[in-house]
Formats: sequence, structure tokens, C-alpha cells
Amino acid sequence: MKLYLFDIGLLSALSNLSASCLLEKNTLFTEFNGALTENYVLNELIKLDKFNVTTYMPSSSKMEIDFLIDNGENVIPIKVKDNINLKAKSLITFKEIYKPSVLIRTSLSKFMDKSDLKDIPLYLIDDIEKFFD
Repeated sequence: MKLYLFDIGLLSALSNLSASCLLEKNTLFTEFNGALTENYVLNELIKLDKFNVTTYMPSSSKMEIDFLIDNGENVIPIKVKDNINLKAKSLITFKEIYKPSVLIRTSLSKFMDKSDLKDIPLYLIDDIEKFFD
């Protein structure tokens, strides 16, 4: 189960992590960074107020798709990465089972368009709808 807050600053404050932990890239922060990144992406998606957003994690599998968005025409899976790791095992498995029109992965990497797989930098997540085509 995952819980999200509507404010990343509050999430950081509630974690009781010191500023030095963040600045020095402490191992503890490395574990927490994924949660912060997912929370950031969810906040940006909800802020757009243009489609329904939900989380997805089937209980019978290790496949984890962080979010599904419904833009009225399609359900689009989104995988959130907190670094430049470009593995897409969960997205590929999701594609084989459900055959979505587009797959989105957001991370610190640069934009890449591999036909149905779009790598979107985290800073562009608020423009995500222009990548649906």
C-alpha cells in the first residue's frame, strides 16, 4: 500500500530527514527519493485536472505501474523513475497484457520517443498530454 500527500514539502517534513541527508545523498535518502518522485508526479497529474488518475499494482505479480491516467479515449500507464534508469520491464509486461496505445516513463533522462514508449523528463510532466498521440 502506498500513501501520497498533496504537498511534497509536508511529506519531506513528516519524514524527519535532515537537510544534510538530502544534500549529501545519504543512503537513507536514496530509498526515500522514489517516494518523493512518485508523489511529485502524482501532484502534477492531479493539478492538470484533465483526466482521471489512479495507481495500479496487481497483487498477483511484481509488475508495478505507478499510475494509470484516463484521458477519455485511452488508459495510459505511467512508470516513474527517480533517476536515469531506463529499464521498462513492467511497462513491457503491461503492454503485452493490455495493449495500450502509448506507454509513458518519466525520469531524469532526456526526452525520447520510441514509437509507443515515450520517455518524458520529470520537468515536462505537466505537459504530458501532448505526448499521447
